[in-house]
Amino acid sequence: MAVSLRRTGTFSCEVSFSTPVSPEVAFDYLADFSKHPEWSQGLLSMTQTSVGEPGPGTTYRTEESAAGSKDITVSEITELQRPRRIAWKAQTEKQSWPTGARSIWSFDIEQEGTGSRVTQRMELIPASRAMVRALFFVADTFFGGTGATPKSVRKNAERLEQRLASMKS
Repeated sequence: MAVSLRRTGTFSCEVSFSTPVSPEVAFDYLADFSKHPEWSQGLLSMTQTSVGEPGPGTTYRTEESAAGSKDITVSEITELQRPRRIAWKAQTEKQSWPTGARSIWSFDIEQEGTGSRVTQRMELIPASRAMVRALFFVADTFFGGTGATPKSVRKNAERLEQRLASMKS
């Protein structure tokens, strides 16, 4: 099992891997946003801020740590189609230059034999393209990936792949 990373733009990428768990098991685990800190490095907590069962419109407050600084991100689920698709948008609480950003995330889950193929896509929309380009370079080169850098997204996918594989009984 291996995670493949594909850069789809300056601030976007996708990672993909196979897992022995069914699409339903993968979806149920990934749709529980409170479990994302179990595999996503830098996520300290993810708390639902809206009332009711998760679905489109459900919001979360995330506390994150990247390269020594702590930030708050607010997220909203935009799609929840069991067992195939989970999508959400997020933005840093502080939208000011230079590090403010919005992002769009998704998981697509497909049947693959008796297991599934999980593909995560990420697009970052930075307040300052030049500053974030420099931060990506520094974070991936000197810190081994942090935040939403491609190297970090890949590392998180590798942890997720291991987590899902450990769920197979």
